[in-house]
This record gives sequence, C-alpha cells and structure tokens, in this order.
Amino acid sequence: SASDHQSWGERWFATVSARYDMPAEFKKKLSWSVSPGTYIPETDTRITASYATAFKVPSLYQRFGYSISQSPPFPASTYLGNPALKPEESRGWEVGVEQGLVPDRLKAGVTYFSNRIENAVSIVYDFLGNSTAENTPAFNTHGVEAFVEATPFDAVRTRLDYTLTVLDADTFSTTLTRRPRHVVNWSVDWQIDENTKLASNVQWVNPYLDVTRDTFVYTKPASYAVVNLSGSRKIMP
Repeated sequence: SASDHQSWGERWFATVSARYDMPAEFKKKLSWSVSPGTYIPETDTRITASYATAFKVPSLYQRFGYSISQSPPFPASTYLGNPALKPEESRGWEVGVEQGLVPDRLKAGVTYFSNRIENAVSIVYDFLGNSTAENTPAFNTHGVEAFVEATPFDAVRTRLDYTLTVLDADTFSTTLTRRPRHVVNWSVDWQIDENTKLASNVQWVNPYLDVTRDTFVYTKPASYAVVNLSGSRKIMP
C-alpha cells in the first residue's frame, strides 16, 4: 500500500492512496482512494470530497468453519462454512463542508456519503436453524454526518456528532443487522491543568435490524445509550 498528501499553497490539498492485494485462491485486486479539498481562508470554509474502493476476502471460518450450538428448548443447530464465497467489494463517495463560525471557538460541518456494497458475506439460516455463509445481492447505503464543535473556554472543548445511515436493500440478511440508522455522540474534554484532564462521552444508538440468538427471527431492537467517563493525571513531568 502507498499514500501521498499534497498541498498547493494555502487553498488546495489532496490525498491519494492505493493498495494491491494478492490473496491466495482469489484474484489480485487494486483498491484506491482520492480525496481532494479546498480551504477558503476569507470565510474559514473547508470543502472536501472523496471517492474510494475497497476489497475484502472472506475469513477462513466463513469458508471452512464448522460449529454446533444448542439453545434449549430448541434443537441443536450447526454452522457449515462455504468454500465458494466471493470477496466483498465496495465503492463509495462523499462530499462535505466545514464552516468556522466563531474563530477558535465554534465550527460546524456536514458530509453526505453514498456507498455500494457487492458480495457482502451474510449468515443465512434454514427452517431448522442451521446456518452457512453466502454472498448477498448488492445493496446501497447513504446518509449524512454532521457535527458542531465548541470551545467555550480555553480549557474546555465539547463536540456533538450525528450520523444518519439509510440502507437500500431488497432483502434482509445478517449483513444488514446492527447497522444503526441514527447515532448521536456528545463528548466533553476538560484540561484542568497541564497535568490533569477529564473527559466524558455519551453515545445514543438507534439500531436498524438484528436477529435473535435463539429463534433466528429478525427484529428491531430498542435504542440504547452508553456513557463513558475518564480522567488522566501526569505523574512524572
């Protein structure tokens, strides 16, 4: 793999990267990305775009795995790998804008993204609960990422992020599970002094689809929140 970042003056920049995979038993594949952008200092505006491809071979377990599971009162079920799986491939693009609102104190940004995923590996079940891995039909995802970042005081920084992901698929599969439709993340960092820092993070997730572990039925789970608190203190200067 290789990558290169170039800047032309204060206003223009771009990053280009490439990766060449040579997996055994699969065709060689070149994946790449290009991400140009521009900065307008007069208005403190940054505009970026990107296009990228990706490639992933199925795991050994997905291809050759075997396991037996038991969930009473249901009968035992087996998983049998699929050696004929194809590699997953995807391509996507995004465009975004970041705007400074108050110098060094407040900025906001929004990005629109779109991806197409082909041959995604999914676990499929029969009516007895036995399972195997299969490549699913191609599907698309698109959505919006937005943020607001504020520094009300020199020692305090806070940021609010929101992500909306929309799935465009003609069929249900485990590939589509646990992909949240809405995610909200709020973080606060407080640099008490040069040696002490406190941080908090709250994430709210609205799941889109899941599959139960006992009955293998697709369901829409309830939303949930995760709260993290942390602190650090430099002992030695």
